[in-house]
Amino acid sequence: SLLQEIIIMKLICVMLLFFVVQGFEQIAGDLARDSGDDEHVGDVPDQEVVSYQADDRRWMVEDGCLALKMSAEMKLYPNSSQIYTTQSVPVSATVSNTSSCMSKTNTTQVITLEWSDTDSASGQPLTSNISFIFSMNTTSTIPTYGISKVTAMFQLTGNFSAPSHSNTSNQNSTNQEKLVGDKFIEMTTGPLSPMRLAVPTNRSYLCEESLLLEMTSQLLTIDADGLHREDLQQSSLTMKTIQFDGFRAATIPDSELQTSIPCAKSNPSDLVPIVVGGGLAGLVLFIVVCYVMGRRKTIKVKGYSSV
Repeated sequence: SLLQEIIIMKLICVMLLFFVVQGFEQIAGDLARDSGDDEHVGDVPDQEVVSYQADDRRWMVEDGCLALKMSAEMKLYPNSSQIYTTQSVPVSATVSNTSSCMSKTNTTQVITLEWSDTDSASGQPLTSNISFIFSMNTTSTIPTYGISKVTAMFQLTGNFSAPSHSNTSNQNSTNQEKLVGDKFIEMTTGPLSPMRLAVPTNRSYLCEESLLLEMTSQLLTIDADGLHREDLQQSSLTMKTIQFDGFRAATIPDSELQTSIPCAKSNPSDLVPIVVGGGLAGLVLFIVVCYVMGRRKTIKVKGYSSV
């Protein structure tokens, strides 16, 4: 009957209105929290720092402009097979002298960690390194900085062939163990846009969660004929327990870090745009339903009047 249809339509409208109101209440709460966080960030003095406990996994560029603390593991494919291996950045890694603060007014800083292992087969040292490039974005309302690129190089084991024992009667000093060719895996994320883990300047970053970065890889072989490159399967870098402090003022002691921002605040949730979209869609549907209901009532009323 007409009365039942009207009641049902009103119930639907009330339900839709309820969901729309709930959505906008959530939006208001999120915006209020974000606004409070922004105000808090903006109030941080330029030189506000905090002391921290010394840690074996903390590295700092010699000039003191950039500090990094993390655990990192790389998953890589050393050849064309589907078998992968993992490599971790050891605690014993040291900051390379290729790391650079540039000038204090520069917008790029680099920290390179290097370490060496021993090839169990040949006894030869195997060198590896990983570099993190931090860049500053000065065009945003609040200047920020973050990871803009990561590169890594790993020397593979088994670069030396076994001694040849054939033709022993003609064997001489040249019949010793021969170098087949040094082999490295070169990995890079390429330029990261937008920057990863961006935080305002005059702040450090702190997060217990992991960050996964995909990296393109190539096999580099160096022999008498020169350098040869071979594309490999994509590698990945997983960083955990990340803390970094970049573009530090020269007056900040090495034993102190600038006030940190946790990852929950530096990486805003996607909840707000989802709720906004859902709320607007619900509001539009609410208006359409009410319009259709009103039109039906008007048509039926006119029909009864004409009779």
